[in-house]
Amino acid sequence: MSGSGARRWSARALVAELGDWSTPDLPLYGQLADRISRIIDNGTIQHSDYLPPARSLASALALSRHTVEATYDALRAAGLVASQQGSGTWCTSARPPRRTPTRTFPRHYPALSEPALDLQVASLPAHPLVARSKTATCRFIKPHLDNHGYTRTGIDQLRSRIAEWFAEHHVPTSPDQIIVTSGATQGLLLACASLPPRAMVAVENPTCPMLLSTQRWHRLRLRALPSTEQSWEQVEQCSAGFVTPAYRNPSGWCLPEARAGELARAAKRAATLVVEDLALIDLRLDGPPPATVAARAPEGNVLSIGSMSKLCWAGMRLGWVRAPHSLVEALAELKGMLDLGTSVDVQLQAAWLLERRDVIAADRVRTLRERRDVLVEELRRELPDWTFDVPDGGVSLWAGLPEPVADEVVAAGRRRGLAVLSGKAFDVEGRDNRHLRLPFVQPPEVLRAAVRKLAKIVDARPAT
Repeated sequence: MSGSGARRWSARALVAELGDWSTPDLPLYGQLADRISRIIDNGTIQHSDYLPPARSLASALALSRHTVEATYDALRAAGLVASQQGSGTWCTSARPPRRTPTRTFPRHYPALSEPALDLQVASLPAHPLVARSKTATCRFIKPHLDNHGYTRTGIDQLRSRIAEWFAEHHVPTSPDQIIVTSGATQGLLLACASLPPRAMVAVENPTCPMLLSTQRWHRLRLRALPSTEQSWEQVEQCSAGFVTPAYRNPSGWCLPEARAGELARAAKRAATLVVEDLALIDLRLDGPPPATVAARAPEGNVLSIGSMSKLCWAGMRLGWVRAPHSLVEALAELKGMLDLGTSVDVQLQAAWLLERRDVIAADRVRTLRERRDVLVEELRRELPDWTFDVPDGGVSLWAGLPEPVADEVVAAGRRRGLAVLSGKAFDVEGRDNRHLRLPFVQPPEVLRAAVRKLAKIVDARPAT
């Protein structure tokens, strides 16, 4: 049973914390359970806190008591709450050992009435050199066939190429600081797994949905940082701070150089781990080169994560982590527990491609700049009251709607053959209903058609 010092949540207080909790692809009780579980995950509802009685919460939400009781049943089944007759329902803050990652994207989409315009995924198709890399590296695999093939931290050729990549971004790096991973996502997973259970971590808001899912799966407590002007005091109060200095997904925002230095100093003062995602750093379309935290603290407590996905092809599933020497072995042990090593032939391809990264990056930048400009032009013409900053790099634009109707627009788009993600997927609290992420990775004709379809959806809405 709950302890005597526990907070007793009133229905009114919980409703205020819930905010906009609707999720179109779940039943009503599931939507409410999903939202309450997020509040438990981020530490707002803490261990031993009491939830309000089902009757009072149902009244406050204008729901049936049966719906709230079904919600509490779902939370009990997930191991998040417990109940006792006459005592109420309280938070246990413990899921079963076999956890399921927090769902970020809808499980499925309804059948589309027209050919789909897919603006969900923010990655380009494979660069032409990816196909060539497969045949070009066949002869290089022979020396590796004489051993077991397990490469916990990666093959030497690739680790050296990645160290050179960091040096080009003004981060002095030795190959033994590199751990090759199965995509940047595995790098984020290693960073999260290195933290103590229920550690408080600072997270940019909005941010990458996969990062949020990984952090919640590890039961980390999330503290949202404002979208642009971060308060590093919050980072100093956390075990770790997760940042994307270069062209953050979804907004395309960059961390100013001075702010990167401030973050490095703040993290050093508090012995806070900084985890920076550099997967998009090579996709600079305009403006000065983006800053990195590791460049300001090359010997500091900074994990820098990179990937081949945005530059070359997401299908390669190859990334890397640069770590201080003090953390390399611990992260390598975690990596070995996951998969014993990334595919050797894919590592050889990556090393070959990184030798040609300047050519590949130039091609990608030309393509993305053209498509970004098409998207910006269409939005300004078709949806002039939508707001956005033109990103200097990356692969997506963060479009602000004049009203909080992003979910409604997304649902209408699905029915009309347009797939796009609303701001809720990128929001730490899952509340943002005023934004859509619009990647500009599709060909110009697809982008034009998608924006015109969005304009028709908006025009068809009843006036408010």
